[in-house]
Amino acid sequence: MHFYTKLILVPACGALLVLNLAGCGGKKKSKNPVVPVSEEAAAKDSGFSTWSNNAEVRAAIEAQDYATAKSLAASRISESPTDARAHFLMGQALAGEDKHELARKSFETAVELAPEDRNYTRALNECLSKMIDIALEKDMASEAIELGKKLLKDGYQTQETEARLARAYNVTATKLVDSENFAEAESMLREAVNLLPDQPETRVKLARLLMQNDRLMESERILRALTETNPEFAPGLTAYAALLHRMGEVRKAGEMVTTALKIDPENAEMLELRAAFSRDLPVTGTASSTESTTSLETIQTRLKTLERTGNLSEQKKLLENLVALYPSEAGSLLRLSMVCEKLGMTDDAFKYAEKYLSSEPDSLPGRLQLARCLYQLGDNTRAMNLIQEIEPDYPDKLEIMAEKGQVLARSGNFDEARKVWQQILTTDPDHVATLFNYAQLEMESGKHKEAQEYFEKAIRKEPFNHKYRYFAGINLIQSGLKDQAHSLWASSRSSLNHEDPYAARILRALGEENSQSTQTVSLSSPPPALSTPATTTGVPDYVPTGVIEEVPADADYERALEYARGGFYNEAIAAFKQVLVKSPENFNALMNLGKVYTATGNNEMACVNYLKSLKLDPRNVFALRALANGYSEIGMHGLAAEITQQVRVSTPDQLEGFPRYPENTPRNNPRAYEPLSKAMITEGLFAEALAVVNTGIAQQSDLTVLHLLQGDVYKNQGQYEAAQQSYKTALAGDAQSPAPYMRMGDLFIASGQLTSAADEYHKALKAGFIDPDSMFEIADRFRQIGREIDAQRVLGQLKGMNLNQAQLLKLDQRLGTNLAPQTEESNL
Repeated sequence: MHFYTKLILVPACGALLVLNLAGCGGKKKSKNPVVPVSEEAAAKDSGFSTWSNNAEVRAAIEAQDYATAKSLAASRISESPTDARAHFLMGQALAGEDKHELARKSFETAVELAPEDRNYTRALNECLSKMIDIALEKDMASEAIELGKKLLKDGYQTQETEARLARAYNVTATKLVDSENFAEAESMLREAVNLLPDQPETRVKLARLLMQNDRLMESERILRALTETNPEFAPGLTAYAALLHRMGEVRKAGEMVTTALKIDPENAEMLELRAAFSRDLPVTGTASSTESTTSLETIQTRLKTLERTGNLSEQKKLLENLVALYPSEAGSLLRLSMVCEKLGMTDDAFKYAEKYLSSEPDSLPGRLQLARCLYQLGDNTRAMNLIQEIEPDYPDKLEIMAEKGQVLARSGNFDEARKVWQQILTTDPDHVATLFNYAQLEMESGKHKEAQEYFEKAIRKEPFNHKYRYFAGINLIQSGLKDQAHSLWASSRSSLNHEDPYAARILRALGEENSQSTQTVSLSSPPPALSTPATTTGVPDYVPTGVIEEVPADADYERALEYARGGFYNEAIAAFKQVLVKSPENFNALMNLGKVYTATGNNEMACVNYLKSLKLDPRNVFALRALANGYSEIGMHGLAAEITQQVRVSTPDQLEGFPRYPENTPRNNPRAYEPLSKAMITEGLFAEALAVVNTGIAQQSDLTVLHLLQGDVYKNQGQYEAAQQSYKTALAGDAQSPAPYMRMGDLFIASGQLTSAADEYHKALKAGFIDPDSMFEIADRFRQIGREIDAQRVLGQLKGMNLNQAQLLKLDQRLGTNLAPQTEESNL
């Protein structure tokens, strides 16, 4: 029995042993997941390098023998180009030799070949980080910005990277500002603020740039938010204090400086501000501060703004106050003389020039200004003698040559004058005074085409010079191009005022002798006009839910109120506007006009008038409430929330009736930007319109219309190059739309470049999305610039198109035809 048991068990055990050794089904047994994988096996499975010189390369790097390391790594790369570790070690060797750009390429190749290896990614980021420092040291900030963006995207040392990236943005923006490329500097800083929300230095720099360009309200919003989130950030407090001081909020600014000095007691700017506040505080505490209560610094800043916009009448008022308040500022007399001379007030100009020379008898600019006054008063001989006396020592040879040419021309020596001016233009082709003088000479010689070229150049250099624009239009009229002249004049309507003699002539020529431009109210260039008295009563004389109930100031105001109470809104709007022509600072008229616009559903125009009211009385809670609700109604919830928050902080007991929002920063409706900014542009609130448009671009930069509106604001401000850049941006975003081309054409008309304008209108006609209404506008533009043949060609194209009833009526009006179907109403 025992023998048979062995006979059975031995074969069975042998079979089991065979099965265990072979595996089920004869398949290879899987690896043990617990046992470590050998380096050789890992190399086979992963493809990573374990070539024999691997350790030797690492040893060479550690010994700083970078040449040997590079040689060995290069040899391996030539054998196996996909070996990630070989590229990585090559990068380490190159980095050791400070060849960071080459090292970067090796690290990037390693990461590309083995993206899951974090060591390679870390080495690449360390290399990029080092390259940022090198770029900043070499003043290559733009390169540092691109590198920093990549590091932020990879999440590498976020806090340190953001700080260095902010520094790079600030350096780049400073260079752009120094070269007066303000639009690009602003774009750069806004990008930085969006990318680096936790870097307060960049936000301060953006706010200061806006302040420098007189966009005070936008700057104030940025600084207010910054100081709320960073209450102990001294540079932010300093910038906000400087802004408030400029806006006339001296006491509040002084309190802020006191707080800031506790943080940084040695800050030079804050110490200087505190000294300025101590001078201003005694006179700014009254309820009706005027120019006489303003510091010298503030007046000088305001003058710079007025000079940039060419507002001569306001410059004269401000300089007269400056002369009275600060007699020691003798140079102000010379500036006042020059302004009076430009205004055509030659007797006053002569008086101030003589007064200035009584204290500064050796002043060469003063003596030249006296010579200007003399030849304008008809004393050419004395003027020429004075010019010849100072000519050898006068530093600006071109300026004095230009004045000599003027005297020669006024004396009838036109050929001599022409020679002098040609000599100037040979030296400096952009000498603006000579461009204008030469244009006038050509015009008087009957060479109108040549004159037009010189006028165009002069206007491009000084777009707010109404004298240049007026005579350019006269030249066009003498050439038989009356429509072009009126188009040129009309393009400057927003900056015209009756107190400038040449602006008044343009308005009379346009048939607007009794109208007032919004520019005279000084609403487009904050801070508010220095002559504006503060409201003396805390509660205005109106009922917020209806029309003002008060004793009217005059018959026109009473009539406007009656129209409003009776529901005759169109008549009420016209009547209130008439009141504001005579009294543009009538707070109640502005508020009531806003109420009427609200009643008609034109909430954008209502907001504009409420905003004008707040320029006269910035803390008026009724105007704030009306504006906040107006913004909320049109979908500008972010702006409405800002006002609500402002009132919550300043007067929390008066929050009733203000719009409330559950979140802290509600988004604006993208569709609300266009109608609101258009209303602001129409009413001359260019700084406010630009702030709205820029906010929209930051929220939704792909909206072409926002870039077009940005260009419209710049054009109205005379910033033609910035406007052109905005229109080009719009064109890049929507090349098939005719609108960017049409805006470019309008811009060229404004700068007097009529041929270039026509070229843009032709481009618009070829746009993919051209429509009949746009074609009607283009035909009208062609007629405006005297191109009747082009206009007729466009109208001929429209005649063959499938037009609706309204478009057929437009065509009939322009062609004198009778193509539109006659309705019963039209037959009556």
